[in-house]
Amino acid sequence: MVIGKRYGNGKLLYINSRFDPLSQQGYSHYPFFLEYVRRFFQLRPIIRREQLEVYFDPGFRHLYSVENLIRSWVANGIRIVHVAGWHQYPKYTYDYERLIRLAHANGILVYAWLEPRKSAKCFG
Repeated sequence: MVIGKRYGNGKLLYINSRFDPLSQQGYSHYPFFLEYVRRFFQLRPIIRREQLEVYFDPGFRHLYSVENLIRSWVANGIRIVHVAGWHQYPKYTYDYERLIRLAHANGILVYAWLEPRKSAKCFG
């Protein structure tokens, strides 16, 4: 658990457990810690570029609505998104059509991000 609190004229983030022994810096239990810092302290990059490209795997973003995701991309200057399109799970679904429609409405290009199967033999 991470708690943000105002303290005097400042703010602090409190983590209720020790850092982990798995990584040299001790942060593997807190993969979103920098995002917590950015949001709570309202930090923005000093340098900004408006033509960013990102790779997006919808399998890892099921907790966020597509609308919030698109808003975040627009706010961060993302203009091209490569969306993973290789998931082949029996019950996996993702509304790619909605993602593409909303992205295009906000000036974001969407490309399919495909990777060949690792077990496939090439030219053999």
